[in-house]
Formats: sequence, structure tokens, C-alpha cells
Amino acid sequence: MKRITQTWKSRSTYTAAGLASAFFLATAMDAGATAVTAADYNDINRGSQYASQTSTMTDASGEGHGDLAVSVYELNGLYTYELTLDPTVDNVSQFSVDYSLAAFNGIAGFCSDDTGGAPEDAFSIYLDDNDSTMLFADTDRTWDWNAGTSITFFFQSTDGTLGGQYSMINSVIAATVNNPAPVSEPATMLLFGSGIALMGISFKKSKVLPV
Repeated sequence: MKRITQTWKSRSTYTAAGLASAFFLATAMDAGATAVTAADYNDINRGSQYASQTSTMTDASGEGHGDLAVSVYELNGLYTYELTLDPTVDNVSQFSVDYSLAAFNGIAGFCSDDTGGAPEDAFSIYLDDNDSTMLFADTDRTWDWNAGTSITFFFQSTDGTLGGQYSMINSVIAATVNNPAPVSEPATMLLFGSGIALMGISFKKSKVLPV
């Protein structure tokens, strides 16, 4: 399985290598990828929210084609990465996590309420044996995921610091977004509080005494 990277372009400007890669991903996975049995997001216990961020998926020219909301939940040292993709283009067929999931615990899937059926009937999931990236591919190749329909994907890991590039493709374009490693909500507030404290110290030191 080959990774989808930021070198994707519109179909009219694909290189020969890009076309070969697109065909390869859209048809079948070779022996270098392991199929992951899809789980239903409704059946998992996520725990409490650890971090969240929403970003726009853009193509090579910078044009936006949808939003990706990434939320991370933690329960007893297990982190659930919730990935909700809301495209603004039609015929989306693939969504991928382009960074290494070395701490992946074997559980991934999507919300059956979003796809209108059992998870295995909507997307096939593959984990690259070489770099541990993950691909969610339209199982029946109908390319019928259209604008206005959001789908929530997920995977679980024992590492709560994962972050990097996500990608989606449809019949014409490919779009990517980079999400940094999550910072927990309490940690964010701690940093904010520390900043306020340092500002107070700075102000105290610079205060001019009356003469």
C-alpha cells in the first residue's frame, strides 16, 4: 500500500506515477497491507475528551474541500482518535491517516449511523505493514459519498501524542490537512495559566516607583 501524500494533484495534472498510485489504491491492496476488521463507533467506550481540533482539507492549490474534526478521548491509558470528515465535494472514495500508527491496538472503524449500514458494508480498512499508515476505502467502489454528509472514523492507540497528515480523494481531486499532535485540555489551560503568571511577574518587575 502506498501513502497518499501532499504531492496529489487534480486528475488533469496527475503524473504517470500518481495515476499508478491512485489506481493501485482504488482497486486492491497488495500483500504489504493488513486488512483490519471494521468496528462500529457506537459500540466503543471512548472515555473522556482529551483534545480536539478542526481543520480544512485543501488541495495542492490551497482550495478547501471540506473540514476534518479530530478529537482524542482517553480511558485507562487507551486513546480513541475520532476523525469526522465533512467534505464539500462529491464522490469521495478514500480517507487515510498518513502518519505511523505504531501504537495501534488493532481496533478501528467508523460510525454505522453515518454510513447507513454495517461498518463492513461501507469501508474496507487497511494498515500498511511497512509504515503503519491507515486507509479507509469505499468497499464497493461506488464513490457515492457526497458533499453534506459527514462520516466519523476512528482508531485506538496506546499513544496519546499522535498527529500528522490526513488525506481524502474523490474522482477528481485529492485534499490533505496536517493536524499536530494533540495537547490535552488540562495541559492547555496550565500553559495559559503559566503565561498569565509570567505576565504578572514581568509587570511587577517593570513597575516604576514614584520619586
